[in-house]
Amino acid sequence: MFKQLFGFINSSNTATHQNDPALAGKIKKPEEKGVNKGDEIYPSSHQPIEVSPDIIDYLVPLNILDREERLGFIQDKTTLSMGQGSVVFKQGEPINSLYYLLEGTISLYIYDEKICEINSVKADVWFPLCSGNHYSVSAYAMTDIQVLRVSPDVMLNYYSYDINPFDPADPHIPTEVRESKLFKAFCQVYSNGELPIPTLPSIIFQLRQALQSKDVGINEVAEIIQMDPAIAGKLVQISNSVLYNPWTSFTNCKDAILHIGLTATRNFVFIESLRHVFYCDNSQINELLKEEWTKSIYLSCLCWVLASENGGINPEEAQLAGLVSEIGNIPFFTSLVNIEKEYISADEISLVLPYIGPKIGVEVLKSWGFSDELVKIPLLAENWFNDTSPQLKVSDIVILSKLHAYIGTPKMPSLPPINSIPAFGKLKDCHLCPDNPVYYSLNVLNSAKNKVSMAENLLRL
Repeated sequence: MFKQLFGFINSSNTATHQNDPALAGKIKKPEEKGVNKGDEIYPSSHQPIEVSPDIIDYLVPLNILDREERLGFIQDKTTLSMGQGSVVFKQGEPINSLYYLLEGTISLYIYDEKICEINSVKADVWFPLCSGNHYSVSAYAMTDIQVLRVSPDVMLNYYSYDINPFDPADPHIPTEVRESKLFKAFCQVYSNGELPIPTLPSIIFQLRQALQSKDVGINEVAEIIQMDPAIAGKLVQISNSVLYNPWTSFTNCKDAILHIGLTATRNFVFIESLRHVFYCDNSQINELLKEEWTKSIYLSCLCWVLASENGGINPEEAQLAGLVSEIGNIPFFTSLVNIEKEYISADEISLVLPYIGPKIGVEVLKSWGFSDELVKIPLLAENWFNDTSPQLKVSDIVILSKLHAYIGTPKMPSLPPINSIPAFGKLKDCHLCPDNPVYYSLNVLNSAKNKVSMAENLLRL
C-alpha cells in the first residue's frame, strides 16, 4: 500500500556500509544513538561548480522566493566537492545548513541501518536531504559528490501562515491561476456572498456545550447522542470493534461512551454528523463530494493510526484534524452549481483548488468554533516544510499522513522525499522499514495497514 517515500532511490543496493568495499575503513559505524564525532571529508576529483541562478530555480523551497532574495541564503559561491567516503552530516547534529545533492550518490542511515541510496538524477526540483532542527539521518558519500549548502533560515518562509479570509487579489496566487475562467467565476460567487458555507447539525452544538461543563456526566452525553438513533447505533458498533479492544460486548450508548471516552465520542459524533456536508442535490457535484468524503476518511484514519502508534498526540484529535484538513474543498465544489459548465474541468479544478480550498477551510472551521490549532490545519496540511515547534504537533501528523495519502496518485512525482521534511525527524525513533525490497515506508503505518483499513470500513458504513 505504502510505496515510494524517498526521492531518487537507487533500488539495487540496500546493503549496509560495512559490506561496501569502497567505504570500508572510511565510515565508522555509529556506536550509539546521538551525535557522532570525528567526521571526515575526503578530496574529490571533481571541480566545484559555480552556483548560478539557473541552479537555484530547481531548489525547493528556495525557488519560491524572488531571484534577488534567493542569493542571500546561499552559503557558498560554489558547490562543495566531497570525495567518496565523506560524511556529509550526522544524525542528531543541529542543522546549520540545508544540503542539496547535485551530483553523485549518497547513502542515508538511521543509526547503523542503511535505509536508502539517493542519486543526483536530474529532476524537476531538488529537495534538501534533511530539514528541521536536527539531522534525522546520517548522509555518506558513496561516490564523489557535489552538494550545495543553503541557510536553514530559508525555511522561515514556510513557517508563516495567513489566516485572513480568502483574497482573490493575493499576490502569492500565480498569474496562471488568476487568469483561469474557473477562478474568476468562483471569485465572483465569493464576492457576491453566495459561497455556501456548510452548517453543522444541532446535535454537535448541544454536545459541545455539554462537554464544556465540568459537571457533565455520561448519562447527559448519552441522552444527547440518542436523539439521533443512527449515530447512537454506530457509536455502539465502533466501541465493539477491535480498534478499541473491547473486553465485553457493549449494547447501549452509555457503556460505549464509558469505554471509548468522551473525546473519542465527541469526535466520532462530529464525523458522523459531517456526512451531510458531503452531499449535493446536483448528481455531478455529489460525485465529487463522495470522492472528497472517501479521501477525508482515509486521511483521518492514517492520522489516527500514526498518532496512536507514535504517542504524544491525542489520536482522536489527530483524526479530526485529518478529516477537516480539506474541508474548504466542500464549499468550492458546491459553488460549482452556480458556475458555467464550460469553465469546469478536472484540469481547471486541479489548477485553482490549492489556492482556494485552504483559505476557505479556515473560514469554515472558524465559523464552526474550532480551536486555533485546528483552524490552521487546512493551511499547514501540505506545507511540507512547516516547522513551528521542535515537538511533534497535530499538524506534523497531518503532514506525514497527507504525504502517504498521495502515494500512488498523479501528485506523487512532486512530493518531497520524507527524509527532507521536518515532521519526519520528530517521529519516535525516526525509524523506517522496507515495504518491499525497492521502496521504504514509515514502519508505524506499514505495520498498521489493517487498522487503517478497518477504521476506514467502519467510518464509511
